[in-house]
This record gives sequence, structure tokens and C-alpha cells, in this order.
Amino acid sequence: MNFGEAFGRLDMDEFCSVLDAVCLEMQELLARKRESYGPTNLTRFGEEGMIVRTGDKLERLWHMHKSDLQTTSVDEDRLDAWRDIAGYALLRLAIDRADVLAQVCDTPPGARVVGDEIQIQRTLDEQARSLQGVRYPEGDR
Repeated sequence: MNFGEAFGRLDMDEFCSVLDAVCLEMQELLARKRESYGPTNLTRFGEEGMIVRTGDKLERLWHMHKSDLQTTSVDEDRLDAWRDIAGYALLRLAIDRADVLAQVCDTPPGARVVGDEIQIQRTLDEQARSLQGVRYPEGDR
């Protein structure tokens, strides 16, 4: 079977199931690594540090591919390198999301994150104040 042949045959439900399994695997892997390395391991050297680490993994993959190696001298196989690259990408996105969430803490009550944007929702008190003086017909309250 050729590279990716079975993957190309997946219908949408199968495709989503495969992605769900991979995402769960990545979440578990990243949680274990965070436990081992600590919460600031990747942020210590900023985005540039993450780019360098990703570049190192790409170089390792390229070397393994060119040399037709299945594992490295440190017993890392190609999929381990791909997982690390995916992990760096996911963590970079998570860092951005955490930064957005931190901004919410500096906003008035009722703020929430939707996608990549911060939306401020009026609190019930604010909504009630804005309705003061509004007359409702009898029975509509």
C-alpha cells in the first residue's frame, strides 16, 4: 500500500474518528510532557525558541528520511518526531489562546472569549438598568 492510500479512502465520519483519536493521543502526550518538563519549558525562550525546536525536529526527520532510518540513536522513530512537531504547533496555539483568556481577566464582568475574539456581554444588572423606565403593557412582564 502506498503512503496515505488508506487515509485517502476514509469517508468523513472515519476521517473525524481518526482525527479525534489523534487529538486525544496528543492531549495525553502533551499533558505527560508538561508534567515532566514543567509549565514554562516552552515559553522560556519565546516563540523563537519554539521555532528552533521545531526546526530541530524537521532536521531530524529529513535526516531519517534521506538515510532511510526508522529510528535514531536516541531511539526516536519518525512518528515520535512528527508528534513533537504537532505538539509544538498545538502548544503555540494554546499559548495564544491562554493569552487571549488572560486579557479577559482585565475586562469588565461579563467578558468571554469566543474563538479568537473577546466579546463583552452586558451583565444582567446592566441590562436591567438599561430597561429602567421602559413601560410594558399589562400582562407582558
